[in-house]
Parts: sequence; C-alpha cells; structure tokens
Amino acid sequence: MEESERPSKRIKTAPSTSQLSDNTVSVNSTQGNGTRSGTTNPKGRGKKQHYGPSKKSDTPRTFSQPSVICTGDKGIFVTSDKGREKKCLLELHDLVLEYIENLGVDASGSSITAEIAPKDEEAHSAESTERQFPQGIEADVQAELQDLKGKTTTPSDEQGRTRKVMQLITLDIPCVSFLRFPPGSLLDPVDVVHQLCLQAADKTSPQKSRFVKRLTPLSNLGKALGQGLERACEDVLTSKFGADREGNIAGVRFSIRPTIRNNEQLDRDHIIKLVADKVQEVGNNRHKVDLKHYEKGIIVEVYRGWVGMSVVDNTENDRYNIGYEGLRKFNLAEIYANR
Repeated sequence: MEESERPSKRIKTAPSTSQLSDNTVSVNSTQGNGTRSGTTNPKGRGKKQHYGPSKKSDTPRTFSQPSVICTGDKGIFVTSDKGREKKCLLELHDLVLEYIENLGVDASGSSITAEIAPKDEEAHSAESTERQFPQGIEADVQAELQDLKGKTTTPSDEQGRTRKVMQLITLDIPCVSFLRFPPGSLLDPVDVVHQLCLQAADKTSPQKSRFVKRLTPLSNLGKALGQGLERACEDVLTSKFGADREGNIAGVRFSIRPTIRNNEQLDRDHIIKLVADKVQEVGNNRHKVDLKHYEKGIIVEVYRGWVGMSVVDNTENDRYNIGYEGLRKFNLAEIYANR
C-alpha cells in the first residue's frame, strides 16, 4: 500500500469557541414545555434537570415563624427527623384535635373531664368577660373547644373576634418545631401530651403518627434574659410544689431536666441551681432531689432567647397509670416501637 493511501492519525483538539456556540445551547434557554433543550454531556456530567412546580397542599393550615412566640405562651415542642418538621407538625396538630374531640364535652359544656387544667373561678370569670365569652368556666371551655375543632387559620370570625386556633411554628433549628396553644387556653399541654402517650402505649390502638418523635410540653414561656426564668419558676413551680388550699405541703422527690438550644447566656448549672432553690423556697425545704426515683420532673427548655417550663408526673396514680419514664420520656416513636 502506498504511503498516501494509509489512514492518517487524527489528533483530537479542544473545540473552538465558535464550535461551542454552534453545537451547544445556554443552560438558561428552555423549550416551550419547560424542559432543557440542546445537546448534553453523554455521561450526564453537568446536566441540570428541570423540576416543575410542586403540587399545592390541600390543607388550609399554614406555618408561622418563631417571631410569633410571645411571653406567657404555652404549647408543645416536638422533634422529628431532619426535613420532616412540617409533616410532623401537621400530624401533631391532628392528634391534638382528636384528643379535644374525645374529651366528651356535651352541648351544655357540663361534661368536662379531668384533662382540663383547673383555674381559679373568680380570675377565670374576669377572663371570660374580657374575651366576650359566656359567663362560667364550662361555657368558656365549650367555646374554646368549638374554636379549636375548626381547622382554620383565619385570624378572625364573622363578629371580628379573634378565633382561638393552634399555630404551627417552624423554628430556625433543624428537627425541632413548636405547636402553640391559643392565648388564654384552658388546656394543659402536660395533660395533652401525657394522654397522647398513654393512647400510643395502648397495644389495642392503631399507630397514628409516623413523623412525631419526642413531645415536650411547656406550661409557660418567657424571655430567657432578665427575670424570665424566675417568672417561669414563680408561675409553674408554686402551684406544683407549694402549699395546697389547706396550707399543707406534701414533700416529694423531684428532678430537673434542662435542655439548651442556640443559647450561650444561660448555663446548665445556673438553671439547675435557680430552679432547685425556688422549689425549696415554695416547698419550705420539704422536697428532696432524686435523679432516679423522682416523683415529679421539672422540664426546662431553652431556645434562643426563650425559656419554657413544665412539671410532669413520674408515678402511677389515679390520673395516670404510667409515669413520665414509663412513657419513654414522652417519645411517641419509641412508645410505638416498644409496645
């Protein structure tokens, strides 16, 4: 074979700028159907996919930002897997609504069960007048339950009165959210959470949640700085560890369990000392610290500039047949997995 007839070896060279402009399309260009046009890398490198708009949710419930938290609020902190916060909040919202519907309140409001937090009748009557609800605690509770059953986030009703709805609050830290109870609500978050966990522990009841993990009820929320922690202690601990109506103080074993998130001003040791001193002050030094066999647990939740507190029962009594530790520290997912 002659030398001119031999196939010549071709050296691959990078395409010029003119060649690139002729053979490729800008990543910003799209076809009429919203998909990418032009040639792409055969190996898929650098390929950008186009995702259409997600389907709109059919639920009328909306999510609020942490800025809506106010002093004196109460509700439930809930944990979930990362990225499941909103689904977790929706599940918890439905669980609480179902709990409310199962309270057994009749049309007259006379069948109020023990889950409703007791309040001073005179003080509550004054609250009823200000909120323009019917006189009497039973009518107030009935009006509140009717409002809470309405799955709506409309800020006001036909009469222009603020409706009592629970707020779903997504926090700026992953895996943690907050279900805020309506202002002036008579429902006790501790009772609500305890009953939800008792229901989950019942082996005959079906599993009703997939994304909800640990529930932390908070009876009072206040500013972490200043006198916020002291005010929370005064509001929560006095009624739980102070004297009863007859002036008697029954000594109990207690434990303090603080959790601090995104806050560097409050120290764990400082919280424990301040809360323990307040318990002994209101209890006339009749209470004892017991970290293992405690009867009442004091939960202190610190989130950024907020501090919340509640007291949970850890003993079997006439009201609850399983205590806080027996209910996996209110971890709903663990209760379902171990029942």
